[in-house]
Amino acid sequence: MIEGVWDGDFSKGEFHTAENIFGSGIRVDGEKIYFVSSSALVDHLFYCHNGEMFLVSNSLVVLLGYTGAFLDDTYDYYSESTSIAKGVHDYTKEFRVIHPAIPCFYQVFYENIVVTKDGISCELKKGLHEITSFEHYYALLWSILSRIKNNYQDTERTIPLSVFTTLSSGYDSTAVTCLVQRLGVDTCFTLKKSASWMRWSAKYSTDDGTWTAHALNLSIIYADTPSSNITDDELFFIATNYGKSKISAVYNEIAYASMAAHIEQHCSAAVVFTGYHGDKVWDINTSEEFLGQDLAQSTGANFGLSEIRLKSGFINIAVPFILARNIRSLVAISRSDEMKPWSLGNEYDRPIARRIAESSGIPREAFGTQKKGVARHYYRLPKSHALRRAFLQYIKKQYNIDSWLVYSNHIMNQIMYFLQKVFYRIFRPTFKHRQTTLLWPNLDIGFLMWIWATRLLGEEVNQAFRVYAKAVSKTKKIICAGE
Repeated sequence: MIEGVWDGDFSKGEFHTAENIFGSGIRVDGEKIYFVSSSALVDHLFYCHNGEMFLVSNSLVVLLGYTGAFLDDTYDYYSESTSIAKGVHDYTKEFRVIHPAIPCFYQVFYENIVVTKDGISCELKKGLHEITSFEHYYALLWSILSRIKNNYQDTERTIPLSVFTTLSSGYDSTAVTCLVQRLGVDTCFTLKKSASWMRWSAKYSTDDGTWTAHALNLSIIYADTPSSNITDDELFFIATNYGKSKISAVYNEIAYASMAAHIEQHCSAAVVFTGYHGDKVWDINTSEEFLGQDLAQSTGANFGLSEIRLKSGFINIAVPFILARNIRSLVAISRSDEMKPWSLGNEYDRPIARRIAESSGIPREAFGTQKKGVARHYYRLPKSHALRRAFLQYIKKQYNIDSWLVYSNHIMNQIMYFLQKVFYRIFRPTFKHRQTTLLWPNLDIGFLMWIWATRLLGEEVNQAFRVYAKAVSKTKKIICAGE
């Protein structure tokens, strides 16, 4: 059973041994059962023990809904939520929940859960190589992408997959799009508006990939979603913002709500190529601390599509995670003499991505000139007006927090954050981290939004399972009566 693609023959179904798999699946091989996770740290599995049952899900909210468990709003989930930044060897698996019979859930990244008659274990995927040059890296990457293409196009698939890429004016999605355009991908999603704090400036306000799309002869779908058009699907984005933000507001991917809706409405299922993690594996300035880890993730924003993609029906192929365990070699290549013609020597410098794009005919000035991004901060409230009202009613009822305090908190912290950025732009201090929550740090509205969204979705899932169980029970009675 597979909702995914991998770099192998589809008909053989050997995704449990694949180095590069995107999505998730279940595979029985001899006397072993494999629950297979993604090779990209944009998705993960959850499991738990409930009596004699062993339950595994690719969705936190589904596992919460099925078991009837819920998150603990008195507990700080910061460690669980950010521990993958320690790498695939050292992250925290335990994930606290409240349930009378289940002490906790477990989260699993980049490992396959293996069940045998002797017990349950986790096996790390393979992925280490010796990569000596850009040409070597490109050849390996292209070979893997070609096999992935053969996999998602295989005619034995029960459900055909449409194919898209995301595209912005930044490095990562531009390089990925140039690669997959060679595979035959001909349609991109792009966003006109960036998340830059200087959106009053024409230079920084747009993150539009139109220039590159035209150069590559791609069809364009503009995916910007006005707040007035955001639906209850926003809950699936909020439900991925794990844990308290402490000193920084959590990111979200609500900008891609229209993309998810388009795929759900027009495709039986899809794969979407993205540039997640290019900011580390392709960045010439990646820190030595990060280079010392086998495979790690730097930000929780990478989880932003992990729930909505399951509802809408698409697989997130985050290309930079391919060969990413060899990050030390990749950054060494970026810093090598051979890559100097594609290095700009500034803070936003990714020679590998630039070389891929420029070699595809993209003009130098068309991309990678300024870091912008599309992930927004969930500062205080949902974007949907209906959900915002529902959330404000919830926190008033549950925590006696008035809406005026939430709005005041939001406005004051926005002003303080803006002033920090102005100070940074003028004086260029040695520190680069800017706090998004300076005032009322204990009033963590983002955390309460996460608790609220997971609970709402969990209750919907629980109700769906109850309806299903009732239907199955009724069917059994009819069958027995017929017999």
